[in-house]
Amino acid sequence: MAATLSTIGTRQSKATEQVMKETAWFLDYCHTHPNAGVRFLASDMILATESDASYQSEYGSKSRAGGHHFLTRLNDPNFNNGAILTLSKIIKHVMSSASEAETAGLFYNCRAAVPLRVTLREMGHPQPKTPVITDNTTAQGLIQGTMIPNNAKAYDMRLKWLKCREAQQQFEIMWRRGKDLKADYHTKKHPTQHYIAKRSDFVVDMPHPQVAVH
Repeated sequence: MAATLSTIGTRQSKATEQVMKETAWFLDYCHTHPNAGVRFLASDMILATESDASYQSEYGSKSRAGGHHFLTRLNDPNFNNGAILTLSKIIKHVMSSASEAETAGLFYNCRAAVPLRVTLREMGHPQPKTPVITDNTTAQGLIQGTMIPNNAKAYDMRLKWLKCREAQQQFEIMWRRGKDLKADYHTKKHPTQHYIAKRSDFVVDMPHPQVAVH
C-alpha cells in the first residue's frame, strides 16, 4: 500500500486517466481487506533488517528503496515475525546503476535502524550487530571492502556512512537471493498472484469487530 500511495502521490499534480484507474484499484484493494493486522510472535528482541531497491521502476527514472525491519530470534535467520517498521520510498535522486540504488536502499534502512537499536537497548535488550540482508553482491562487496568502487563519487557519502557503521559493529551486511527477500515485496509492482501468495507473510486478516446492538 505504501508503494502504491507514493507512486500515485508523485503524479497527482499531472493526473491522467491511468492515475485514476490506479487509484480506483488501490481503493478496491482497501475495501477487499478492511481488517488487515500484523501478528507478532515471541522473539529474543534482536533487530533484523532486510533491504532492497528497484532500479528506475518509478516515473522520471527514479528508483525505490524498501525495507522490512523485524525482531528475530538468536541463531534463527529464517524466523518470520511481523514488521515493526516497513520502509517503501522513492529515492530522491536518479540512480546511475542498480548497485547505486541498492546502496541507497541500504543507507535508508540502516539510518532507520539506528534509533530502533537505541530504543531496544534502552528497554533492556542488548543488541549484537544488526543483520542487514541484501540481494545485491556488489553493494555488499563495496561496503565490506571486497570490491573497489569505480566512479562512485555520486554515492560516496552513503557508502562511507555504511562502511563507518559496519566498522563500529552496528550492522553486518549479508546476502540472500532476491526471491527470498521480504523487502522485495515493498519495492515494485508485482503480478496479482504474487501479492496473493506473499500477503500472509506480512499481514493477517483480523476478525470483524462485533457491533453492539442496543
